[in-house]
Amino acid sequence: GLQMFSNFQTQQETISQKQQLIAQDASRQVSSFIQEKFSVLETAVRLTDLTALPEEEQEKTLSSMLGLHLAFRQLVFLDDQEEEVVAVSRLSQAASGHLTDQLSEDAWDQIRQQERYISPVYIDPITNEPMVIMAVPEANILGEFQGTLVAEVNLKFMWDLVDHLNIGEQGLAYVVDR
Repeated sequence: GLQMFSNFQTQQETISQKQQLIAQDASRQVSSFIQEKFSVLETAVRLTDLTALPEEEQEKTLSSMLGLHLAFRQLVFLDDQEEEVVAVSRLSQAASGHLTDQLSEDAWDQIRQQERYISPVYIDPITNEPMVIMAVPEANILGEFQGTLVAEVNLKFMWDLVDHLNIGEQGLAYVVDR
């Protein structure tokens, strides 16, 4: 009886360790995805100086970002007065909506303080896919706030990631923040 109990306990610990490794790997993938998207947005505002570009160049820059990064569904550049300067979208003009309407006053405060912003996850009513809004501020060479680059990011990859996790017959997987 004691040997059976010891074997059972050892198996439980082994299973627990495997599940923790699976969860940690999934966590790293999600974190890497989010960090990569922030890096793309921050690189765009640092290297291109969107504020100084003519509107057609701004649109060209955002369109190329949209083409290179399939997770971006919409990109909007706003000036320092939170007015839309240029917007590009994978959706029709009618379906696009206004990304900036979804940003709360707390989000604007965070962006004005030149910090990254990421919204809570929401489900798109049309596609039923998880989405998030990410924003990065643009500052001039003196560090003064110049504008904001906002992106609507599709998180469908998380569903695919969780779907491929081997968590047993009755296991459940959740992706949550800290």
